[in-house]
Amino acid sequence: MKFSVLFFIAALGAIQFSSCKVEGCTNVGASNYDPDANFSDESCVFPGCTDPNAVNYDMEAVGDNGTCIYVSDIHFVLTRTLADTQYVHVYWERLYKGYLDATCSETDISCETNCQSVSLENLRPGEYYFGAVLRPGTDTLKGGYISIGSQKCLVVEID
Repeated sequence: MKFSVLFFIAALGAIQFSSCKVEGCTNVGASNYDPDANFSDESCVFPGCTDPNAVNYDMEAVGDNGTCIYVSDIHFVLTRTLADTQYVHVYWERLYKGYLDATCSETDISCETNCQSVSLENLRPGEYYFGAVLRPGTDTLKGGYISIGSQKCLVVEID
């Protein structure tokens, strides 16, 4: 009798335990986390960047969450007419990157311009300082900070 009572109590405990099993996503980092789940059913969903062109592409992400980061290209183009002996030095983060001496006459300048340009490629998002200085001389024609974000290409017209 003692054995059957113990068996009955053990069986009752097992039934009670299994009835408390709640399947669901148990990972708090998932978008479908279930705080009531106590048993993972492998259904967790992790959104992220789903664009393979982005530097933070996540091939395991399910659903794009708008966090994609792109490297950017930037093109400095001269739209100002200079005297024959003048040219413009372009600086990026206070380092010399090149010069411009031909005026671009295109009316709609884009990243695919045929104009002479000083180009920088594969820039990561951030805040960068640039300057365009007229030579001979030291007149800054344009300068300041450029914010690189999710855009893939920027054109800066030096006018």
